[in-house]
Amino acid sequence: MSDLTTLASDDMLGRKTGTSGSHSAALFIEQQFSTEGLSHYQGRFLHPFNYRSGFTNKQGVNVIAQLGALDNHQPLIVFTAHYDHLGQRGHKIFNGADDNASGVAALLHLARQFKSQTIHHTMLFVATDAEENGLYGAKALVQNLLDAGHKVVLNINLDMLAIKPKRGHVFAFADKRLAPFENIIEQYNQALNSNITFSSSSNLINRLNKTDKIDWRRASDHSAFREQKIPFLYFGVGTHKYYHTDKDEVSNIDVEFYHTTVQAIELISLALDQQNLAALLLDADS
Repeated sequence: MSDLTTLASDDMLGRKTGTSGSHSAALFIEQQFSTEGLSHYQGRFLHPFNYRSGFTNKQGVNVIAQLGALDNHQPLIVFTAHYDHLGQRGHKIFNGADDNASGVAALLHLARQFKSQTIHHTMLFVATDAEENGLYGAKALVQNLLDAGHKVVLNINLDMLAIKPKRGHVFAFADKRLAPFENIIEQYNQALNSNITFSSSSNLINRLNKTDKIDWRRASDHSAFREQKIPFLYFGVGTHKYYHTDKDEVSNIDVEFYHTTVQAIELISLALDQQNLAALLLDADS
């Protein structure tokens, strides 16, 4: 919880892209990657990118750590979690504890845990920027990976994991090509009683989450991978009453629910790492 608490503190000023709070958050994430002895990607952890929002040119910064050797033949799993949020509005700070300090803290936890494991795929752990205003960090990341010729076999995207919804669901929303691995998710779901619901249907998530017509294929950073026909698995609780309000605070997080969810994601990710994920790329239907 310490990473989550730090990222969702008033000191980060809501982590809006391009602000001092966002810069502080990026440096904090970089420090965690460095302290844990993870490798940087392409010679550095901080990766600035430019994008255009309306009539304005802007810049964001992705923070990327690498685990394992990286070449154009090594299949690559990319974990993503956006660290940006809404910033300040008047005197209110939108701290985004669930959206998405929770996902970034989970990303940092996975990086630490997997560093001591025997893994079968090279892994990138990416805290993306500028998700809130158009998934620009994820788009820049995917373009970089494609330009470098890397073979990305799976994106695991973490976005809002810590505030327990009324029905208690955590959604594992996946590319249809991951359907053969639903049993892996269910195995750890039952073992941990984590209430993870696997689906490739936006309609099912909208019904369970009581939301209208959200296209979950495009709802977070996994969309940038999907557009390039890269398989994805998105973990998140969907929306809730604190979503995009100044009440999305650490005080509203269900700590036990969050810890169980992250533990399940860790075990599921390790189990997927042991599969022949490169075979998923042979079927581009999604």
